[in-house]
Order: sequence, then C-alpha cells, then structure tokens
Amino acid sequence: MAGNKSKSSAGNRGDKIRSDCYVSIEIKNSGGIQIDLKSKVESMYGKSIRLLIKDILKTFNIRNASVLIEDYGALPFTIAARVESAIKNIFPETENEFLLPFNNKSLYKTTIDRLRRSRLYLPGNEPKYFINAGLHKPDGVILDLEDSIAPASKHDARFLVRNALRSVDFSCPDEAKQRRNG
Repeated sequence: MAGNKSKSSAGNRGDKIRSDCYVSIEIKNSGGIQIDLKSKVESMYGKSIRLLIKDILKTFNIRNASVLIEDYGALPFTIAARVESAIKNIFPETENEFLLPFNNKSLYKTTIDRLRRSRLYLPGNEPKYFINAGLHKPDGVILDLEDSIAPASKHDARFLVRNALRSVDFSCPDEAKQRRNG
C-alpha cells in the first residue's frame, strides 16, 4: 500500500490544452479498478485507452484504484507517461517501469560527423510539439528537461520524454520515407 499518499495526479487540464491529458489516481482497499474516462474520442479510442491504463496498473501491481482521465487528444505515449507519473508520486520507491515498445521508425543511427546547423528545442512537458517536430526539418531535436520546465513539472516531463523517445519518429516525413524505401 502507499506510504502517506493514496491519491495523486499528473498532466494538464483546461480549455487550451491539446495532445495531453489529466490523470488522477486514488488507491483503494477494495472495489477493483474503476476508470472514469472523459474524452471527445471515447467512441473511437475509449477501449484502447482503458486497456492501456489497466496494463499500466497491472505493471505496478495495483488491483484497487479509482482513475480519472480527462483526455484532450493525448496519444498513448502521453497517457502512459501521465499515469505512470501519478503512480510514482504515490509509490516513489517502486522500481517498476511501464515501457512502451520502441517504434521501429525511431531505431536508426546518426553519424557523429553529420553537420547539425539547426536544433529544435522543445519543452519536455509539452507533448503537443513532439509529433510535428520533423516538419521543420531540424538537424537535431532536443527535448529539454531543464530551463524550459518549471521545477514542479520536471517529474512528469521525464516520463513524457522517455516515452516520446521510444514512440515518436522525429524525422521529417520525407526523410522517414527515404529511410523506409532504402
């Protein structure tokens, strides 16, 4: 059972939030897993969101909890990061991790001597910027965990950045097509 805390939240909520979600988790003594999902895309993705949440809770051996998700168009890597962050706020000593599989498009090597004239710095706590970073065709994408992040948001941002690096193809669409076609 949790130490002093049995409830925690992570993420962002509000009218201006895009590609993100708010998660609140309360650990219970009984009652199983209760998921309250509020999402405009629930009819299309509600089942997969619920399955993802259940998989994450199972990874952390949580059998009784009340989970609230307010989804503002978040992709699975964002939802997973927010849920894991909330869980780790309750159980800070846990060494369990919920690792999404690597996207094959993200498994490529870069050369050390490649010229990098432009770098696109993105705040590590803003997933709305991650998906389209390649459209700007930067020579490098840096997901910032330092200066662009408020101290209170750094914990959440670490999970977002880890999941984004496993899930998001940061190359521009033309370069990604060239890599696939060989």
